[in-house]
Amino acid sequence: MAVDKLDNRNRLLQQMGLIYNQIMDLNEQMTDALQKAVDIDISVTGGVSDITKEFMEGFHYKIDERDRVVSEQNKWEYDQLPPVKETTQQEQDTAIPKRNIAQEELNKLLGEHRERHDAGNYEPLDLSNCVFDKIEFTGNLSDINLMNSEFNECIFRNADVENSYLSNAEFMNTAFSDCTFDNSNFYGAEMGYCAMEYTIYTDCDFSKAAMVACDISSSGMNDCHMKDAVVSDTKFEDTIINHCHGIESIDFSGVNKDLRNSAEKIFNNPEHTFDFEIISDDEMAISARFGEESVTEIYKVDYNADTHKIDNVIDTHNLSPMSTEWALINRAVDLIRMDILKGFHKRQIDNKEISRFSPCVMVETSDALGIKWNTLYDLKEFSDRLESYGRVSNISGYDNVNFTVMFDPGDGSIRKCHDGYNIRSDKESLIERLESSKLFNNAEINYLKNYISGEMSPVIDTAKTQDQAAAPAEPEAPQKEESSRKENKQTATPAKYVALVYVKGSDARTRVTGTSPEKIIELCREWNADRASDNQLETAYIKKYNPGTKAYENFGKYDVSTGVDLQPIYLDLPPLGKEKFVQVTAELKANGAKYNSEMKKWYVTQANDLSLFKDYLSKQSEPQIGTKGEDGKKKSVIGNLNQNKSHLNEKGNKGTQAHEQQRKHEEPAR
Repeated sequence: MAVDKLDNRNRLLQQMGLIYNQIMDLNEQMTDALQKAVDIDISVTGGVSDITKEFMEGFHYKIDERDRVVSEQNKWEYDQLPPVKETTQQEQDTAIPKRNIAQEELNKLLGEHRERHDAGNYEPLDLSNCVFDKIEFTGNLSDINLMNSEFNECIFRNADVENSYLSNAEFMNTAFSDCTFDNSNFYGAEMGYCAMEYTIYTDCDFSKAAMVACDISSSGMNDCHMKDAVVSDTKFEDTIINHCHGIESIDFSGVNKDLRNSAEKIFNNPEHTFDFEIISDDEMAISARFGEESVTEIYKVDYNADTHKIDNVIDTHNLSPMSTEWALINRAVDLIRMDILKGFHKRQIDNKEISRFSPCVMVETSDALGIKWNTLYDLKEFSDRLESYGRVSNISGYDNVNFTVMFDPGDGSIRKCHDGYNIRSDKESLIERLESSKLFNNAEINYLKNYISGEMSPVIDTAKTQDQAAAPAEPEAPQKEESSRKENKQTATPAKYVALVYVKGSDARTRVTGTSPEKIIELCREWNADRASDNQLETAYIKKYNPGTKAYENFGKYDVSTGVDLQPIYLDLPPLGKEKFVQVTAELKANGAKYNSEMKKWYVTQANDLSLFKDYLSKQSEPQIGTKGEDGKKKSVIGNLNQNKSHLNEKGNKGTQAHEQQRKHEEPAR
């Protein structure tokens, strides 16, 4: 039955193409006749006569900047699409066969897909190259591949469609009601005689898609891509286009001039625009502009930092439910809800409000439909999505993701690892990539590995992991002795020094522990021997454990390559006259001193020649760290490292095996 209908449709389209060819030929003859009339008017009167203008307006013609008569009707059907023709037998033999999906089969497939989705399998349900006749789609339709499928007189009702593929699909006489489409691809899709109401499209790609003779009401498109799209004879009523891209390349066409003008206006000169601004952790201001007027109202936002979702948005304004402002501002919330969520994600990252119990991933850029850009994911969900997406072989061209893994290991510092990933060509799993980055110690890797596998430990027991790595395996002992060992491990003394060491030119950093600052610098230098030049550890911020407060306190900032103390040493300048002040500051700058504009003071570091600044140094002892020397004074990190330089060089020439053995003996596992 469906095949007969499609064959009849093809014959009708072919007939329409032939008729349109005849119309275009007649249009060319009319254009030539009008051009000759215009040329006569200009040669005789120097302008175009009123009677010629009436003919031009009546038949939708105009004069361009070169005084040429051109038709306002756009021939996009023949400029961009091949002519309609009967399918040859050879083409029928090579065409991909399409299967018909009935309602009962669809419901079963969707039910099984949702169960897999809930279990962490985000692999798209493959419903590509299918034919749907009078089928109803409802509920959660996320992660579904509907490419190249045909929808004839179907209904999408109360459907939530996210991360789905609808490129090159055909929708004929299909209705959409109370639906949301988010991060879905309509590239090259064709919509003919479709009705859409109370439907929102967010972050969707409509590039080279076509809407022909559609009826769209009380709907909206937010942050969608419309490059080279076609909008023909489509009616828009109470519909909002907000911050969409590529609208300057839309081809507005059709025979109905009023519909064409209204479509151009709603895209190119939108009467309504919405935006928002986050005020605090639970408040935001929504702005709506309608015509020359605007309104801004405050909303309470129930943002859940552990699930990275917005549980609720509550209005705090006293607008009348019957007012235009009330209706518009509440529509704004619905239309830009996803943008609001992304804003709270970014705020959480900027403020380093990362949950210790929920390692997360911030996706900066992504062209993979299953993974949204500028969005925060739970680490397990992100890992599951990468793995599920990698199993898909029939969806190509959307592969690249740039992201940052972040979590709180329990010491108050935020751990970060930035990575770029091609889902199809990079075969490593997420945890394997984190291990190879060398930015996390063994305890942190074990914690992340357990989290991804579903064993979500509440804390990272760094001391316990280090003890297990250093101590040999013990034979089984009585239960009492085993209990005693566990108690001892739980009360193990924290590392004496801990450092956050930054990678050159980035905010990526690794956490290093040691018995002394010298050991930390030495270990970082060893790691740098195995790292590329653009991935070298550069600056170490070292803290020392205070047993009294049971907390780590700031100790110093050091250059890894030289071991030099980079903590500012502020200079004390005496009262100076104007000329003397200019002279002294010029000398300070020439000798390498720098100026702190916030503290209004000049400063140097141990990297400078301090003898050049002896007149301005305070009487307090210079910052030194390390063990005591023979003269009773403390040695600096650089001093201790130079003392052991030959030892370091000797170690560096022993090869990989000796290198690893020395690390295991002298330092806790990283």
